[in-house]
Amino acid sequence: MKTFFLGMFVCLALAGVACQTQAATTIGVLLPTKGLPCCDLAHASFKEELARQGFGPDQVDILLQQPAPTTMAWTNAARKFVTLDVKIIVTHGAATTLAALNETSSIPIVYVAVYDPTALGITGNNITGTGAKVPVPGLIKNFKRIANFARLGIIYSSEEKDTELQAAAVEALSSQLGFQVVRHDIKDEGDNIKLPEAEAVFLTTASNVIKNIAGIIAQAQAQKVPTAALLGHAAEQGVILTLYANPEQEGREAAAMVAEILRGKAPAAIPANNSPKIEMAINLKEAKDLGLNIPFDLLGTAKVIK
Repeated sequence: MKTFFLGMFVCLALAGVACQTQAATTIGVLLPTKGLPCCDLAHASFKEELARQGFGPDQVDILLQQPAPTTMAWTNAARKFVTLDVKIIVTHGAATTLAALNETSSIPIVYVAVYDPTALGITGNNITGTGAKVPVPGLIKNFKRIANFARLGIIYSSEEKDTELQAAAVEALSSQLGFQVVRHDIKDEGDNIKLPEAEAVFLTTASNVIKNIAGIIAQAQAQKVPTAALLGHAAEQGVILTLYANPEQEGREAAAMVAEILRGKAPAAIPANNSPKIEMAINLKEAKDLGLNIPFDLLGTAKVIK
């Protein structure tokens, strides 16, 4: 009888060890906040590709964090991952990536959809990922052809340094293209984002812009203000011209990098992909409602929403 109970104890103990071993491979995924369609698409593609690579739910636990879109909240989420000693941290966007990089130099980090990682100083032996820098000058030049504005509002957040870079890229074109810039920092506005006083508006990739895109577009439509953005799927919501990196592709590429790390490869040995697939979308219906004409050459190279 003693032998029987001893055998059961050993089996249960071994089962516990097996469970701990299985649960030990935990990946922390940090999204800027909830309700961001581009991040949700990238994350869904990430999970699908990770499973295809042989790291499904039975092999890897994914700890998802979607805090409030503030620097302190991103920092706290990154610290939680470090405290839990996750195997890898996956970050979406520049702000979350910088927060994670400030908290650890040893845990591998794979970033997704970071605008200009080099300019932001996102480097290190423990980090790689997929960039999302799109040609802002081309977007603004085409937007000027469509709307011919003299005063352009830019909605960005000083909480997110990549959006400041985007705003600066637009400002650099103002003299050449003949328009004034009105910057609008939404750092402390929460969900009550108001349009700047301008003839047209450019939307950066600020988390609160993405989160509140429906309300922003509703204001623009009511005020007859044309909009352009660096946001995937914003054209379907009423933005006239969008240029963006494909989120599904970025999610898949990030998953492939994570799989390589799980197989033993160092992040520094995995080249970052900072040349994403760029897509353009045009909302033809919205342009017509505002009495704007879309140049024919653009219609032939973009996804057109009628």
